[in-house]
Amino acid sequence: MDVVAAALLGLLVAAVGTALLLLAAWFRWGRSTAARRWARRKDIDQAADYANLEALALAWTPMLGQTLLLAGPVIPLVTLLGIGTLAANTVTGLFIVVELGAWIAMLLMTVYRWILPLWMYPGWLREIRRREVEYLRDRRSRPH
Repeated sequence: MDVVAAALLGLLVAAVGTALLLLAAWFRWGRSTAARRWARRKDIDQAADYANLEALALAWTPMLGQTLLLAGPVIPLVTLLGIGTLAANTVTGLFIVVELGAWIAMLLMTVYRWILPLWMYPGWLREIRRREVEYLRDRRSRPH
């Protein structure tokens, strides 16, 4: 791949990653109804499914943005080092191992959960979810 083409591809990938990170920031700190559409509005007893939209907005969108933002400079760097060389393979391998580890950790924290880990929630929603966690904990500890 030509170095100029790789640089342009890297810029495009990094720009998409930046856009996703800005979207994630809007989800987190936006005050409009559209920005907060992902938040579950029903009580935990009425929830019909896991916190899929919350995980998408608070975990997966920023993770994908981070991955693309970090992949942006890796693409031209690998091309500049020479595809198939030891240095390029090392950079590519390091990138893949670090990102794969981050994705696995995020997957374990967010899949099949009614409520995500509390540190993921923005301040305006954290107390509501904390009360729901306590409610679920109390409900489980009571004898049936």
